[in-house]
Amino acid sequence: MPIRSWSLISLLLPVILQAQVLDGTLRDSSSGAPIEGAHVQAMRSGTGAVSGPDGAFGLPVEVPDSLLITHVAYHELRVPVKDAGPFTFSLRPRVQELRPVEVGLPAPEVVFRDEDLHVADHLVNDEGTWVLAYAKRRMLTRQEVAGAGGLKGAEVVLLDTLQRRIASASLDDEVVAMHRSYRNEVVLETRARAYVAMFEEGGIALVSLPKRFLHERLLPWTDSIPQRLLGNDHHPALPAFSHFAFDPERESTDVFCSVEDAHYLAIYRSQYKYLSNRDKVDVMNIANDLGVDKELVAGALSGIAGDMRFKAPYAPVFVRDDGVFVFDHAAERIRSFGAGLKEQEGVPMRHQQDRRWAERLLQDRATGRIHAVYRYRDHVLLAEVDPLTGRVGQAFRLTHPWPERVQVHGGHVYYVYRPKGSLEHRALYRERLPASTFGMPLGKVEPHELSGTP
Repeated sequence: MPIRSWSLISLLLPVILQAQVLDGTLRDSSSGAPIEGAHVQAMRSGTGAVSGPDGAFGLPVEVPDSLLITHVAYHELRVPVKDAGPFTFSLRPRVQELRPVEVGLPAPEVVFRDEDLHVADHLVNDEGTWVLAYAKRRMLTRQEVAGAGGLKGAEVVLLDTLQRRIASASLDDEVVAMHRSYRNEVVLETRARAYVAMFEEGGIALVSLPKRFLHERLLPWTDSIPQRLLGNDHHPALPAFSHFAFDPERESTDVFCSVEDAHYLAIYRSQYKYLSNRDKVDVMNIANDLGVDKELVAGALSGIAGDMRFKAPYAPVFVRDDGVFVFDHAAERIRSFGAGLKEQEGVPMRHQQDRRWAERLLQDRATGRIHAVYRYRDHVLLAEVDPLTGRVGQAFRLTHPWPERVQVHGGHVYYVYRPKGSLEHRALYRERLPASTFGMPLGKVEPHELSGTP
């Protein structure tokens, strides 16, 4: 009986071990993409095959057997097979170990430095780089306290694209501010008047304007779109304001976006009902003169704006080729406006969630890119914000600590800097920004990773 059993097994064995074609497909374990060019070898049978563009292969084997699958970009895989399949095998990508290579941006470039002048402010437009410099050590005052101080011996200097001085002009009166008009012009405000600076016939022409015209007719307009000017009625003591568009041809003004801090707006409005009848009449007269809601006037006169916790809403408007965007920080939303300034679906805001945000946004008018400004210890960082998605790009740290008057233009960041404790004059520097990238949200960047390289 044992002899007959062994004879039966010996007859069946050639049938079990007969050659078959095993069909298989190789895929990336992460992406599921087919893997081309992998080598598949049957260990016992000694046969081999290479996977095609679709990741498939056919391999003559005598099953059972085991396969060895190798590829230069993937970890090798050994797998037993008991039949001819078909099978699908997943390979894990191999992390390539590369030697670290330092990739950096150029060092900060000195744009303007003068042995006799300090840089107070600057502005870049199509004509070149405008520098407001002064001879005496008196700081440029903020617009809200203009008149409390000024720059004596002020001079406006124009540099070309190679940062060469091509023209300059002196101002006799003390300069209190440098503004950018909605047409991207340089406007210099002095104690007595205002001047639009233009480059004409090889020199700088200063066109005089009344200060009232500057503040009532020029500065309220912040930007423009075809056939319309964009402006707002923002006031630092009010919890609400509106963005509006002016059509010069129709001489009409339309509000397209209202911004409000709901909490403080309710507090402001509640103050009106507590006024006496006489005070209500006075408030209504003021409101009619200013064109402001009477309840907002009542709240402003109550002194609520003096509360250290109060901040007027910050909602700047930026124009790009793909639309008009209002960064409504009170609502924590980026609001989008398309053709005809009709509001579209916006996106949630993210950049302000990081505690290092300096409550300021900058736009590069040459490229349209928008950057959030952050402060970490003594350094300033910029991170690009995508208005279509709200995403925040990887942070870029300026090289010099405590930079002043930071602006962006043409893929560069410009700023005024003087080494702390140094007797050097304040000079204008610039650094090249990295290419647009959204590799890592700023909120997840560790402090030691915030560097000046991409």
